[in-house]
Amino acid sequence: MSYLSEMSAFIHNVIPKHAFLLRNGEILKSTISENNILIITPFIPLIIDDIPVGQFIHKKKLYIFRLSKHFVILGLTELQNSVADILFQNISERYANNIKTQFSNPPAETVKSILKSMIFSMSKETGPEPIAWRPTGMKETEILNISMKTMLTLTGEINGANKKMVSMQPFLQYDALGIVYLFQIPFKGARGNAFDSSITLLVNYSDRAIIYEKHNELEAILEDFSILFADKYIEYAEQSIIEQRTVFTELLKQLEDEMDKIQLKINKSDLIMGEMLKSLKGLK
Repeated sequence: MSYLSEMSAFIHNVIPKHAFLLRNGEILKSTISENNILIITPFIPLIIDDIPVGQFIHKKKLYIFRLSKHFVILGLTELQNSVADILFQNISERYANNIKTQFSNPPAETVKSILKSMIFSMSKETGPEPIAWRPTGMKETEILNISMKTMLTLTGEINGANKKMVSMQPFLQYDALGIVYLFQIPFKGARGNAFDSSITLLVNYSDRAIIYEKHNELEAILEDFSILFADKYIEYAEQSIIEQRTVFTELLKQLEDEMDKIQLKINKSDLIMGEMLKSLKGLK
């Protein structure tokens, strides 16, 4: 049993609804509902440095305990402070040294550092087709599964991907969250004179809360790159699939480097505690 599982089992009898997070908002383990954990998590990077290691804050039903420099425990409970204090002291005595060692390095800082894979797909006459991907050594079944699931997003859409959009899709079999950008590439001879296309980025599922907060930044970069992908396809449409793959793999590499510009943190707000308290009113 890992330290996280052991610690979760230790806490569970006292605080059934709890979660373990890193300072950047990465969710390592959670028994809190998905809706509630996504409400709470964006605030953690903003307030963690205001909580001394080994101390906690308590707001309404929420306890936030800083076990180490980079590691935080959340608890949703009606416990009195005195009882919670004893629990957190026991946790520190049992697990603080191991957690400090295991999570001694700062967590990931940019979207590039949490990328698992990238795929450019198009929906052609024979159906969804992966055109290029990174890393290049991905398994064929994985490439096809991701490409198929991505393009099936458009099932039932009469006009296909005529409106550019970003969506988030879980790929739980890969422990990943898919950032999917759908767009069309104009092309004479294609049905509707355009090919539905997608750029899919898979990132660690544990980083989903912070990725949701980065929606606008991701959309802006992906929109710019969708234009590059469309232009390159029109330019290389008559070339072999191998030549096309080389061109689009390089574009994916450029997109990967661009992801290094998106920081996995949220800008601090002077109203953060007020905003957090307002959000906590709906927690159950």
